Amino acid sequence: MGVLDAEVAEAADALHGHEVAGARVAVPQRVERRDARTEERRGVHRVESVRDGRERLAGRDGVLGVAAVEVETRHVGVLAVDEVAAAAGLAGETVAAVPADADALARLPLGDVRADRVDVADDLVAGHAGELDAGVETLLRDLVAVADAAGLDGDADLVRGGFGDRLLRDFEVGARLGDFDRAHGLGHMRGIERRAVSSAVPGTTNRLSLDARPTKRVRSACQPVTSPGRLRNRFHRFVRRRSMPQETGYDPDLGNKFVFVTGGVMSGLGKGITAASLGRLLTNAGFDVTAVKVDPYLNVDAGTMNPYQHGEVYVLKDGGEVDLDLGNYERFLDVDMTSDHNVTTGKVYQEVIERERAGDYLGKTVQVIPHVTDDIKRRIREAAEGTDVCIVEIGGTVGDIEGMPYLEALRQFSHEQDEEDLLFTHVTLVPNSKNGEQKTKPTQHSVKELRSIGLQPDILVGRNPERLDPDVKEKIALFCDVDTEAVFSNPDVDDIYHVPLVLEEEGLDEYVMERLAIADDALVPDERSTEWRDIVTRDAAGEVDVALVGKYALEDAYISIHEALKHAGLQKQVDVNVEWVDADEMADEHEERLRNADGVVVPGGFGARGTRGKIDAVRYAREHDVPFLGLCLGFQLAVVEHARNVVGLEGAHSAEIEQGTPHPVIDLLPEQYDLEDLGGTMRLGAHVTEIDEGTLAADVYGDTECTERHRHRYEVNPEYIERLTADGLTFSGHAGNRMEIVEREDHPFFLGTQFHPEFRSRPSRASPPFVGFLDAVMERADVDAGSEVTK
Repeated sequence: MGVLDAEVAEAADALHGHEVAGARVAVPQRVERRDARTEERRGVHRVESVRDGRERLAGRDGVLGVAAVEVETRHVGVLAVDEVAAAAGLAGETVAAVPADADALARLPLGDVRADRVDVADDLVAGHAGELDAGVETLLRDLVAVADAAGLDGDADLVRGGFGDRLLRDFEVGARLGDFDRAHGLGHMRGIERRAVSSAVPGTTNRLSLDARPTKRVRSACQPVTSPGRLRNRFHRFVRRRSMPQETGYDPDLGNKFVFVTGGVMSGLGKGITAASLGRLLTNAGFDVTAVKVDPYLNVDAGTMNPYQHGEVYVLKDGGEVDLDLGNYERFLDVDMTSDHNVTTGKVYQEVIERERAGDYLGKTVQVIPHVTDDIKRRIREAAEGTDVCIVEIGGTVGDIEGMPYLEALRQFSHEQDEEDLLFTHVTLVPNSKNGEQKTKPTQHSVKELRSIGLQPDILVGRNPERLDPDVKEKIALFCDVDTEAVFSNPDVDDIYHVPLVLEEEGLDEYVMERLAIADDALVPDERSTEWRDIVTRDAAGEVDVALVGKYALEDAYISIHEALKHAGLQKQVDVNVEWVDADEMADEHEERLRNADGVVVPGGFGARGTRGKIDAVRYAREHDVPFLGLCLGFQLAVVEHARNVVGLEGAHSAEIEQGTPHPVIDLLPEQYDLEDLGGTMRLGAHVTEIDEGTLAADVYGDTECTERHRHRYEVNPEYIERLTADGLTFSGHAGNRMEIVEREDHPFFLGTQFHPEFRSRPSRASPPFVGFLDAVMERADVDAGSEVTK
């Protein structure tokens, strides 16, 4: 049997473009030597004795017709001729590339198979029927099929990657050479099932079939190379994507572009705000951006955590109880996220252990690598699917032991993604010495720790009260092995909503877009949204004081309420000064503490501590006609205060606070009686509330229905509703037989909600209850609004 000749070379990832017959073709520029090995997952058996083939392939005047097939993985890429041999069943032997013209063919030693003319490999098949191995014959027919689909029959001035009829049917695409991703020359096409790619086959789409958005999108994987790529340390541009062994069913193809944000030196530097601000800038440039927060703690979610340790528990629309950084992402990006966007060690290990118990790993030893790291990567990729850019914040500080599996997962990510699809951003502290000098040593040590794990940051963001001096940036760049242009300042600002403006002035967004190779797809500066800048920089026409009565002396414990009040102030062009009132310390002096407030907010919470002070605050607001807004527990305590002091139900209370109360006007939800676990078992997430017409709530929402997020285990006891709705109290919002909104007819503004409207408030879309509350506060304070900002 005639066999194609004995020497081959693998086309390495580093490639450069070459013009052939008007199409942009990639020619191997660097060829690697590889020993024989088997990659069972990919179904590709590498042939033995791969030798230097640079002269054999790249030296033929740039004329190549390299077959590109990886059938098992449905991956179209530059396939070295050793892989062609493997696909043809010639393990242990080698095969030369099918060249694109007769002269090149004649110069290549093809053993028993020679031809004076190659018409897209047709003569090879027809002239040696039965002589060729069946796999080789199939491969050559695939070459013909693709060429025919592109209208290249006849003299073969171009032979395109042979992915044949079967793959053409699978992908519904036949793309011209050079239309593939630059990272692999002839190109790789991953995840084609999820998106249409520009095609030369009649009847297929010639544009990206993505959701209709009036913005430019990320360049697809099928667009041609326009630049040689970045050089790293003066070596030829390399591609991070490598074949990784997989045992867990993990799909490395999901997602598009990734920006990973880590932190060093100390916690609380502002990684989340930095990540959210970058997302805001990319959104302004027209990209579809999402975010993922990784929390290395062993909790499955944040639902059972004390606010003193991690701030408020933020609730997502699907009921996910998550870290407050997810709230920042939603507010900055103006998107609604799900619990899939919060990855915790508890979730990861719970999943891995459950799969092990179910036998999903087929008897394998379950380990951190690959099982835990693959689950981490899976969660990140699934959250990123369908978006242009995914920003991933890794919680904690580099060096924390609980964060090690996540940093290892990031290291693996760097081998699975092309260099232009991935950026590592490190936020670090640049403190001042006593004489005011900006010190770089903590940053150097932080980056050293990161590099010891196998991660080299691409971008460094220095946190200092002031902007970093130019010489400090140069020093950081020198000692941390990054470009000086990749070192950015993130100084302190009066308002976190100004951070995107600072980073924009620093040029972070432009640098990121350039490194991710999406700058050409961004909206031109004149067309980018300025809504954010317009809203957060408008001058206030006045100011008001609002008392926030709570038990956690920590702003982060009530951060969404602070932000919702700020959003209402932005809409009304009024500064809202939030005055903290400690519910534990005001029992005997609440009037003095509340006397100067223009409005009172009683937030949610759990447990008995501070409830007496909150009830006193409700009574003060009711009796003195001070605008009142009660949220969740604040809503329930407003009912308790009314039952005690208006209806006369002595000892009335919530069964949560006082189980032996003679009048449990607030009682446990019926579905909660048989529950044993506390985590994730409350009434959570978005629920619809029906609003009675002609009520304050209907006026506030401008509708008879609203959808808001909930987090509670207790409700108004239906047995007391008839007695409670006397003497001015009205339940104006309902979800079936559940009371959702309470208000008073005999008060200028008295509104309580069982739900948490603060979780859906945005700078450009303030929460209606907070806007209505602020209107009443401004009227009481006799403050006029500026030109109201609405969306």
